Amino acid sequence: MHDTILENRKKIDVADLRGYAESMGLNLGEFDKLMADEKKMDELLKADMAEARKCKVRGTPTVLINGLKLANRSLESYKKRIDAILKAGSKKTKPGRVGGPTRPRTGSDR
Repeated sequence: MHDTILENRKKIDVADLRGYAESMGLNLGEFDKLMADEKKMDELLKADMAEARKCKVRGTPTVLINGLKLANRSLESYKKRIDAILKAGSKKTKPGRVGGPTRPRTGSDR
């Protein structure tokens, strides 16, 4: 659904979202129930907002690869970041986790 929303950024009121859900064959009863539950919606949004603050996301779209923000969203930048992660993967720093920095990088590969 997120692709549809991003493609239709100006059409995101509840009726529009319900139409997208219907076109995707989603359970409209569950959709309506969730959309009517303000407390649940607030909980979901609060969790997303907390994660965005944690990752220092200030707008959309924001791309994170392995926890690092990618400011330059060119194909070459994606390739460079992924190749670095794969290379670091052979040098794991913690069990179950690919090695490499966990802080945002500076420069053009951010």
